[in-house]
Amino acid sequence: QIAEVLAESAGDSSGAFDAMARAIEALPSVQASWHRLAEFAHGSGRIEDLARVYERVGRGQTGEISVDLLMTAARICAEELTDLPRAVDLYAEVVRWNPRNLEAIEAIEAGYRGLGQTERLAAVLVQKAGLLTDVDDCVRALYLAGELEEQLGCLERAVMAYEKVLEIDEGDVRALDALIRLFRSLRRWEYVVHACQRKAEVTCDAEV
Repeated sequence: QIAEVLAESAGDSSGAFDAMARAIEALPSVQASWHRLAEFAHGSGRIEDLARVYERVGRGQTGEISVDLLMTAARICAEELTDLPRAVDLYAEVVRWNPRNLEAIEAIEAGYRGLGQTERLAAVLVQKAGLLTDVDDCVRALYLAGELEEQLGCLERAVMAYEKVLEIDEGDVRALDALIRLFRSLRRWEYVVHACQRKAEVTCDAEV
């Protein structure tokens, strides 16, 4: 009520923001209060403070309310404050709470792309692939992860990505070719032979 009085009588959006923030910290579950807080923040140019309130209160909560608040803080950081590293950290915090939060994982993926952090992107793509329900999307994510790991010289991790493709489709010739190439680079001749045999079996089956 104090916040509303300040906003309506004095036109003091900044004072209203402070009053509403205090009220929210005492009772964070009231959604309408968060909407008003955002309005006061935009009216007074206090977007940074808005993000801080979401972060602080979100970390003090548990379960879905914590996830919702931290996700909102992350979106504010990414979209309004153009602070991608901070946004990625917040999304990562959400994923630590809930490793199956696909929205947060995809936001981290977008963040790493924007920051050019290729070395971290590949691991996120593998994590994302484990949550996707569409087989083609899953395979695409794993291929991209494998290709990135190869570019980075992380051949062992590239092998793991392509092997995950074969777990989905054991007849994927492209994945088998990638494994043959990688095993040759790693000088694992037994694995080269085994992968070549698998490819031959797949090719013969396709011709029958």
